[in-house]
Amino acid sequence: MFGGRAFASGGKGYIVMGYNGTAYVKNFFEYDPDNDSWTQKTNFPGTARLNCSSFTIGNNSYVGLGFDGATY
Repeated sequence: MFGGRAFASGGKGYIVMGYNGTAYVKNFFEYDPDNDSWTQKTNFPGTARLNCSSFTIGNNSYVGLGFDGATY
């Protein structure tokens, strides 16, 4: 998979969206370093895309923009 976005918030790591070689995906995974484990969360609610943007303010993280296969 490539074109996903990784970010950190609240002491955990996250990976969201991307392209798996055949389809754009909106998977959302959380990494917990205390347990050294990954958990799949509820999928991103918007359109699947790659090369999205993300930023964190305080305890809130935001993900958006990117390319959905047809438009940016």
